[in-house]
Amino acid sequence: MIFPEDADICRCGFHRERPVSDQLVKALLNGDSRLEALYDKLPGELVASEIGEIQSLEGSGSSAAASIILAAYYSRTLEDGKALMRWKEGLKCIDKSDADLYISAFAKFVSILIWENETKYLEFDYVAHIDKFSEECDSVFGDSYKGVVYLSVLEVYSGMYAEADQADRARHYSVFVDLLRRICVYCRDYVILSKTINSVLDLLGFDPDESKDFEDDILLFFSVFLNRMSLQPIISSGGDSPEISGSFLDWTDSDMKEKLEKYMAALTDRDNYRKSVEKFIKRSGYSLQDTSWASIDNYLEIYLKIRK
Repeated sequence: MIFPEDADICRCGFHRERPVSDQLVKALLNGDSRLEALYDKLPGELVASEIGEIQSLEGSGSSAAASIILAAYYSRTLEDGKALMRWKEGLKCIDKSDADLYISAFAKFVSILIWENETKYLEFDYVAHIDKFSEECDSVFGDSYKGVVYLSVLEVYSGMYAEADQADRARHYSVFVDLLRRICVYCRDYVILSKTINSVLDLLGFDPDESKDFEDDILLFFSVFLNRMSLQPIISSGGDSPEISGSFLDWTDSDMKEKLEKYMAALTDRDNYRKSVEKFIKRSGYSLQDTSWASIDNYLEIYLKIRK
């Protein structure tokens, strides 16, 4: 599990006592046996009349479950645009208290969608897909959900990866890199972020003794990032075991997008690392010869709101 086992509710408000499973979807079906029967047909084909029936329920604005089934169906048939439209429709039908149920359903089916596209060598901008869903969550619920959504997708995708054989795993390495990039920006829980990075490195079999230099090996970057994260509060305060300020939990998705997203993209640009990060590091006063370490420290100080 990506999340701490003892965290019933994470600081972001996500209810982790509800495991990611089909039961989450069925909890939203509200005992509608017809919809449950249609959901159980997935990933099989739904006939046109069944799709029309579900669409009519969705159109009445009374059934988030109908939107889930349609989104799941279109995810299975690799129609990501139609799936995203259905996810957005369903958000209008649920209470904020059930947002975690709905996000878990999204995480399950978008992970299947990503996996199938990667396996079949099809182009799919899954980062944009997840971003659009997250931003819709922010809009509907008046809160910041992007970190929760990405963590949920990573949790499901990690489970799929762990169960796959070695041949099937080869195509999915880049997905973890992209998901981690976003999580390092939008996760608003310092402890969960460190556990997440560590879990992914273990899952992917990262071995620091076999790594190349910092600027060539993206997993080494995340390993160094994790190391600097554990040291950062001590480095910044000069103390032995300082308390981390909770102010960084006040980040909003829009603020993180503006101040952190492009910075993380530059830090993880293996092809143009020095050039990409130079504009961010200059204003910090660090020496460019120390870019590999100093830029991560600078990023973490901004993330933890130690510096502006």
